[in-house]
Amino acid sequence: MKPIYFSPLLSLFIFLAPASGNAAGSMLRISCDGDDVGAEVLVNGKFRGECPIDLQVPEGSLRLMVRKKVDAQREKVFEQEIRMGEGSVKKVEAKLGAAKLNAGEEARRTENLRRLEGMPFDALQKEAAAGNDEAMLKLGRAYWLGPDVTPKTEKQAGMWLRRAAVAGNVKAMYEYSVFSMSRRDGSPDDPAEMKVWALKAAEAGNVDAMLALASRYEKGAALPKSEAEALGWYRRAAEKGSTSSMIKVGLFYNYGKGGVNKSDEEAVAWFRKAADAGESHAMYLLGTMYAYGDGVEKSEEQAIYWWRKAAKNSAPSNKAAQELKKRGLL
Repeated sequence: MKPIYFSPLLSLFIFLAPASGNAAGSMLRISCDGDDVGAEVLVNGKFRGECPIDLQVPEGSLRLMVRKKVDAQREKVFEQEIRMGEGSVKKVEAKLGAAKLNAGEEARRTENLRRLEGMPFDALQKEAAAGNDEAMLKLGRAYWLGPDVTPKTEKQAGMWLRRAAVAGNVKAMYEYSVFSMSRRDGSPDDPAEMKVWALKAAEAGNVDAMLALASRYEKGAALPKSEAEALGWYRRAAEKGSTSSMIKVGLFYNYGKGGVNKSDEEAVAWFRKAADAGESHAMYLLGTMYAYGDGVEKSEEQAIYWWRKAAKNSAPSNKAAQELKKRGLL
């Protein structure tokens, strides 16, 4: 039998050809909208291109990060753990959150705060005058909330809190918005200033500012009454982990407020989120939904289970305890 010879070109083709149909791995399709287009895409810490993008990835667990620089200190980030099957195709819509400090700036600020801790007042004044926004905030708080507050010191407080807010300090934005509505130096409240800085802080991810806006819109306090605006801000705060906001969103659905249709099922879902996060009042509300069969199958057993959890929680619910007492269970 004569030996078989391969041409150099054919040998190269065989060498480059994939061993099997799955050798290319799996496909991860990442999409972005609006301002998020062009964000960096990292898989397991390695830069893979800009969003939107289709990527060949190996099977198994992956850590996806999509980030976009806002300025020298802040960036918007989307992160998700993904599990890819062999030869699978998965689509991910990367919705980048509110801008937050990048790792380097976070470390710098942490060190700055450590250095300012316990600093003498005159040294703190020098730091603030030199442009240190955390020192400005700390100085503003001292003038506003210190033991020797006077109308004169309150004016100093407002000046330093506003300077810190203008310098980009998100906490100062929120605190200055509060200050604008609670002066004791004879100056009138300033709803316009409050709204400007509360919005800036909320858009930058400050949950306290989101809650303040939601509450003011709900009650019509210094802002025009709007249940739809209130629900929007409660929802954003809930998405940031605020359990009190989860309850509020649930109640809006429970009563059909804020432009949403009444939905006991949605209410139960939000109460459950807050209850699972350890919120006693949410446990009580969830138990009540089970007791009446609102949004869930009626179950006295489940009602008692959640009321007991609420009554025994670290911050116990008196209402849950009362329901248990009615049934001779406490």
